[in-house]
Amino acid sequence: MRLLRRHRRSGVRSVLGAAAATVALAVAGAPVASAVGFSTGIVATPAVPRCEPDIVVIVPGGGQSAPGMPDNLPVGAYTSDLGAMLETFGTSTTRTVAYNAVPFVSTAYTQIQADGIAKTRQLIAATAAQCPSSTISLTGYSLGADVASRVAADIGHGRGPITAEKFGSAAVISSPNRGAGSAEGGSARGGEGVFGALPDGYGEVTDRVMDVCSAADYICNSDDRTKNTRGRAEAITQMTALDQGLTGSSDVRGADNRSMVAEVPFGLAPGQYAHVSSYGGNGGVNPAYGFLTRHF
Repeated sequence: MRLLRRHRRSGVRSVLGAAAATVALAVAGAPVASAVGFSTGIVATPAVPRCEPDIVVIVPGGGQSAPGMPDNLPVGAYTSDLGAMLETFGTSTTRTVAYNAVPFVSTAYTQIQADGIAKTRQLIAATAAQCPSSTISLTGYSLGADVASRVAADIGHGRGPITAEKFGSAAVISSPNRGAGSAEGGSARGGEGVFGALPDGYGEVTDRVMDVCSAADYICNSDDRTKNTRGRAEAITQMTALDQGLTGSSDVRGADNRSMVAEVPFGLAPGQYAHVSSYGGNGGVNPAYGFLTRHF
């Protein structure tokens, strides 16, 4: 009997670990075939480093950037597509943030997030110093959208690397921080991301931020299908595979009412598919491009 109970507890931990892994993969943002076109995350054509009237800083999603990568190389699922579209001599160019973009393996998501924010702020400040006449905008996908949205909020509240006057706009794709106030792109209307809306919103730049979100994507549109996962998002972002999360020693395991497990087939799995497959062409890249260029 003891063996049977041990086996059952182990099974619950395994399924909870799988649920947490689903969240980890979704926030990381793996590239797959998109609904319109195809986003591989392959490097786009390198940009010629230059100052243009408008410069868009790109923050790639999870697993799609690394320290030391050149900033004139647009990379990442969906963000590489945007980078290629935004390269127009005499009008606009891009810079891409190089940061440690691999959460949940040996480094917690919160640490990766902090590194991404720091590197994004550094790149914006350096770009502003190099190109004092340029307006600077932001875009990002998934983890990159999380980072970009937080930096945009800092700018809007007067604590960013540039002033609101020098800021153009931000178009974030599948941001876990989606909430009221930003322009709506994609099929989602109302609702919030899995982390909830940013506490103070976007301040002075609110009308210059677009959230592109598919209604089926639980990362940016966490509804009743994934409310228990959302309630444990803070614990999940502090997990790593090596020291706690997927071995069953995280705080998520303590929620043994199985509510999170029940969300896997009906909320997390289809939401993960929508997260990685919804944003090609008119599903995300085109609205983001249109919003950014309208503010040039």
